[in-house]
Amino acid sequence: MRKILLAGAAMLATTGMAMAAGSATVTLESTVPNVCTIGSTIAPVVFGEGDTSKVGSFTTNCNFSLANISVSFKSANGGLLNAAEEVKAPYNLTYSGVTKAAADITDSTLFIAEPAGTPRNSPKTRNFTVALDGALTVGGTYSDTLTINVTP
Repeated sequence: MRKILLAGAAMLATTGMAMAAGSATVTLESTVPNVCTIGSTIAPVVFGEGDTSKVGSFTTNCNFSLANISVSFKSANGGLLNAAEEVKAPYNLTYSGVTKAAADITDSTLFIAEPAGTPRNSPKTRNFTVALDGALTVGGTYSDTLTINVTP
């Protein structure tokens, strides 16, 4: 009787182990949103006497490199405004091969959707060019404010 109990216990133990064997898969997931920031300090673009073209720059920092970002510009005055003399000097803004007149970007105007660029999570300098239609000839102070937006 003792042999039967031991044999039964051994059989139960091996059957129990066989039932416990198997495999399972686990899916690991995470979603990190694309984020792109623009540097808070952008040097002014200053035209000297006789200057008709200047290059400005801004810095972006994106946590991705292959997906596109949208870059848009908005001109507050639609040109360089000399308020005291009531004169507005037209100019063109060129960014990434796309040129638009300041008068046409008084709303936030999309210039281009382009890859954020590498390296990820590192500052990237982006240049734009401001070209006046001609030299400034009326005395006084001229100004315009460009708002630059970068969105993933």
